[in-house]
Amino acid sequence: MKYWKSCFLMFFGKVLVLLLLYSTAVGADEKLIEAWTYYDVPPFVTGKGQGLVYDFVELLNLEAKGSYKFKVTVYPRKRLDAQLEAGKQGVVLFVNWEWMGDDARNKYLWGPAIITDRNEVVSRANKRIEFDGTAESLKGLVFGGLLGRR
Repeated sequence: MKYWKSCFLMFFGKVLVLLLLYSTAVGADEKLIEAWTYYDVPPFVTGKGQGLVYDFVELLNLEAKGSYKFKVTVYPRKRLDAQLEAGKQGVVLFVNWEWMGDDARNKYLWGPAIITDRNEVVSRANKRIEFDGTAESLKGLVFGGLLGRR
């Protein structure tokens, strides 16, 4: 959890700006902010109320010190997209602007990156795959992936 706290501190400045905009939009009385995610698999969600998403929202709530209350809501991706299109207010966790459709970079307020990940090609040591960045180098091999992901 210590690692996430340091990542969170980098992110918190942008969240404060978003909170100010959000509180203006919904009124000063409203303190609940929905933290949306469409990731319902480990490490993001590992059980009921558990996982990276819940740990991160716990840190948000600790840093907000009662000024705001963040609440996790897990949506299927299409429902999350519908919420955004309808102009609903919330914070979408752990996404890249490139994944959110046309003009998402300009359409939404983005915080700084807090986690950098990448895709990997994993092979057995005795049957090494020499991946050159093209699909051609994977021709004839078996691919394993998560259903519903691309």
